[in-house]
Amino acid sequence: MERRQIYNLNVRGKRGNIVQVYPAVEYDFIPNDLEITSGSLVHMQWTGSNTHNNGNPGGDGQTGDAGEGKGGSDRSNIVQTRNAIENYPLPFDESTLFTNAKIHWMPNEYDGYLPEDLAISMASSGYYQCKAAATCAGQSVQNKNQVNNLLDNAPASNPGALIEPAVGEYHYISTRNNNFSNRSQKGKLMVKEK
Repeated sequence: MERRQIYNLNVRGKRGNIVQVYPAVEYDFIPNDLEITSGSLVHMQWTGSNTHNNGNPGGDGQTGDAGEGKGGSDRSNIVQTRNAIENYPLPFDESTLFTNAKIHWMPNEYDGYLPEDLAISMASSGYYQCKAAATCAGQSVQNKNQVNNLLDNAPASNPGALIEPAVGEYHYISTRNNNFSNRSQKGKLMVKEK
C-alpha cells in the first residue's frame, strides 16, 4: 500500500466580529494558504455549534455574536471562487477543485459518488450528501427539503471528505461567513507537481 501525506483543512475561530471574539479570531480556514504536492490527500472537515454563547459577561471582548444565520449557531461550507478577491461561488460547470479531485472517502459509504456530489456536500455543509436519490437515498437534493441559504438547517459539524486534488491553484470561501460585519472566510489550496 502506497503511503500518502494527508493534510487537514479545517475551520477555526468564533462567531462574532473581531471585537466580540477577542482574544480568539473570527472564522477562518486553517491553514488558509495550503501548499501541497500532487498525490497528497486533503481531509476537509469542521466542527461547529448550535449553542454558541457570546453573552454577558463578555470576557476580554464585547458581548454579542455578529454574523449571519440564527444567533448562537456556527456554520461553515466550502465553495470554489475564481480568485482570492471574489466573494461569490463559481458555477459548478466552471469549478475545478471538486470536479478534478479524486474522492477517497466520504462519511457515508455510498457507491458512485461523483464530483458533483462532493461539491454539493461541501456547499451544503453536509446537509445533502449527493444530488440523486439513487446514489444516497434520503440524503440527496431530490429527497430533502431545501437547505437554508444561511445553512441554519445544515449540520453544525461536517466530517467532510478525503480528496486527492489535481495540480492547480484553487480559491474557496464559506458563503455564510462572508459579509460586512465579519472578516471574509477565504482560503487557497495550491497543488504542485511532485
